[in-house]
Amino acid sequence: MDNNLDVKATRGFAAAGLKFEAYVWVLNLLDARNPVQVYGSSGSATSTRWLDTEDGQNYLTTAAGAGQDGQLLYDLAQNNPNFYTNRAWFRFGNPDQLLA
Repeated sequence: MDNNLDVKATRGFAAAGLKFEAYVWVLNLLDARNPVQVYGSSGSATSTRWLDTEDGQNYLTTAAGAGQDGQLLYDLAQNNPNFYTNRAWFRFGNPDQLLA
């Protein structure tokens, strides 16, 4: 289920004898991270759960022996921003296309 909050505000005004209408439209105002895809091995958008396997544990041990944070490196590798809806978008415009 998406947890998006979209808001649109429109304001009409007159200038130089012409009537204009402008709007501000915010999509995903609260900047919620809604998963749209998951890893098949785990059913999660944040983890493959490979580090829970014997091979994953061996990787962590090897990385620690080399002075590296294996957990951090693996988290960076599996973080896929395409698995989530778009971040907050702000749109400004004129429905009559008279303003840029």
